[in-house]
Amino acid sequence: MIQHCYESSIWIKQFENSNEFNQDVLNTTKAIRAMTPEPIADHNVDLWVSDNMHIIRDRFIDGFEALCLEYNETSDFDVDSMNMVNPMKYGDFKSCHTHDVIDAFGVYYLNESNEGGKLRLYDPRFLNKKSFSKQTYIEIKPKTGLMVVAPYYIWHEVTPYLGKETRYSLVCNMVFNNVD
Repeated sequence: MIQHCYESSIWIKQFENSNEFNQDVLNTTKAIRAMTPEPIADHNVDLWVSDNMHIIRDRFIDGFEALCLEYNETSDFDVDSMNMVNPMKYGDFKSCHTHDVIDAFGVYYLNESNEGGKLRLYDPRFLNKKSFSKQTYIEIKPKTGLMVVAPYYIWHEVTPYLGKETRYSLVCNMVFNNVD
């Protein structure tokens, strides 16, 4: 589903998975995390190590293809070169940022919490909006199986996470292979 937001399109989809699927993906992610040096969010990792992880990869591709179609862009892209596990512990947050070395980003939530850690996607014009504006961001509550895909220029942050258990998400970045 394409959702129009601040004259920019983002792709949001809630996947309904079995508990076994969710647990397998979470366990695989924890195993990848155990083999990756800290801070793990700074390291590119090979996420596509099992059948279920390949299903997640295919879902990212579907989201990126939907975004390409919405923007009339080529669907000749790579999703295998810049991927991360993003664990959040109590007090963790991600400052507001955008990306300049990728063309789109996606996040997939493996578990959820009601204690913060919400994704905020900002209107790209938020730094200069002085009037004629309502809300400058949308806030997305992480839910197991939720995937969000957006263009690189969408400013985003994650609010402080205050949960007791580590919350996990997978980040997949997309880059076009041939840009004219």
